[in-house]
Amino acid sequence: MIRSLACATLCLSAPVFCAAPSQQQVRAAAQRSIALIQKVGSNWKVPCYSCHHQTMPAVALETARAHGLAVDEKVAQAVAGTSLEFLSSIDAAVEDRRLIDPALSEGYFLWGAQASGIAPSLTLAVYARRLANLQLEDGHWSNFDNRPPHSQSVFTSTSLAAAAVAYYLPEELSRQRAATLAKARLWLNGTKPADTEGSTFRLLGLKWAGAPEADRKAAAQELLARHNSDGGWPQVPGLASDAYSTAQAITALRQAGHVSAGQAEIENGVAWLVKNQRPDGAWLVKTRLRTPAQVSPPYFESGFPGGHDQYLSCAATSWAVMALAEMLPAAASPTVAAPVTSATPRAEQPWMKTALFGSLSELTALLDKGLDVNTATPEGTSLLMMAVDDEAKVRLLLDRGANVNAQSKSGYDALLVASLVKGNRPVLKALIAKGASPKTRANVKFRMTPLMRVAYTGDVGMAEELIAHGADPKQFSMLTGLAAMTPLGVAVALGQYDLVRYLIKSGVSVDETDDDKMTNLSWAALSHRNDSVKLLLELGANPNHVDKFGFTPLRHTGGISGFSSETADLLKPLARK
Repeated sequence: MIRSLACATLCLSAPVFCAAPSQQQVRAAAQRSIALIQKVGSNWKVPCYSCHHQTMPAVALETARAHGLAVDEKVAQAVAGTSLEFLSSIDAAVEDRRLIDPALSEGYFLWGAQASGIAPSLTLAVYARRLANLQLEDGHWSNFDNRPPHSQSVFTSTSLAAAAVAYYLPEELSRQRAATLAKARLWLNGTKPADTEGSTFRLLGLKWAGAPEADRKAAAQELLARHNSDGGWPQVPGLASDAYSTAQAITALRQAGHVSAGQAEIENGVAWLVKNQRPDGAWLVKTRLRTPAQVSPPYFESGFPGGHDQYLSCAATSWAVMALAEMLPAAASPTVAAPVTSATPRAEQPWMKTALFGSLSELTALLDKGLDVNTATPEGTSLLMMAVDDEAKVRLLLDRGANVNAQSKSGYDALLVASLVKGNRPVLKALIAKGASPKTRANVKFRMTPLMRVAYTGDVGMAEELIAHGADPKQFSMLTGLAAMTPLGVAVALGQYDLVRYLIKSGVSVDETDDDKMTNLSWAALSHRNDSVKLLLELGANPNHVDKFGFTPLRHTGGISGFSSETADLLKPLARK
């Protein structure tokens, strides 16, 4: 009777769905979706790790277990084992061979690792420290992916990176962990999201970064206010409700905002989800991508319904499993995920921990006891390569005769590894003084160069050091073997504007083009990164450049729907009549 009166009162003030689905209906809907996302989990065939087909299903299964939903653990173990097997290699971690968009890509796969039950280790600590080092001064992490909603927001990259630091940064770096998370909390609290994705990950990020309950309550209220009158949530104000935004909002509100399952907005959102689920268990969400530019790996059928909408729809369905699971009681004895043995770090040795995270005195003691200064893993990752985050340890090893040009089987050497550490100019100088070369080498996997890796850090001093000793600022690399990018392209995409100015002063054309003859201005316009558009125009970029698609930067502003006209308004006055 009380519930009915409360519902009747709410119905007088706002449209609500008073007939909330029963727990039986919610459970049945979730189980249909679990069967579907497990069915397609092994079908991802692209070299880059997938947030929508790999991380999100793994996180959904973790939430499902916590609320007593049935999971095929044999299938879950097999999928996690295949997708996360690369986490077993400390060589891959130190070299970061999968480097593409660190805060997003590494943040997502470390979230997937945690959800799959993969415990902290030396190997995963390497990834977490790298993310901590790449945090920007104001506390956030940038990204250059331009696929909304799941891979564009800086709230997503910031919150995922903070979660990875919180869980996987080792105790030896506890002070760095605390400082990194404190900066992240300040940024998350002080920055206003523009969309539901941002609001969702802002709330989750505040939880992961250890924010007090009062901060999370305020963020929850902001997210609650974004719901539509039909009960769902839109990606951005003015768009229709969709399953992706509705489900992620409910999940964050329940997990991080401590909003009651009986609150009207939550019940209405769950009713919207149950009403809009397909019989096969999927929720289909239309992609906002309309561009001919290659913003994703080449399309292929993964087995999930929806054609070209299947990737976003798989993520939406995974979020929906979590939202529905959060409406069910917590399981008294939740099932534990089966061990992902193929992703268990292998070949970790005590000397590696000392090289990576130990003190100078500890490393000195090991060398004095007979550790070979050129010790390396079977894959060729050397003691020197593991020590490049610490100038004092690098100088010790060089003084003891470390081979500065020793390469691993993938062609990486100490200079290449050191170039991805922000603030590392003294180490670069020391390595170059001993004979390391920043010039391009043909045998390095994906044509990776030290200067390309410096572009991720935005460190102008490091770039100066490399270019002064022969690095080619125009040389491209193939990120994960899929995407050809130059240092300038990475710097523009990540908002490293001091480095952008320096590279152009060093002779790189502001209108350099890629394989599709697109300029950095075209990409910035497509991604609606207005600060980048303004800077490139200031530096002389051609607003009327025509690429192989016959598009100008202005025309590219229509390549992704759901944005305001602000980017187009910057370019229209400059368009050739």
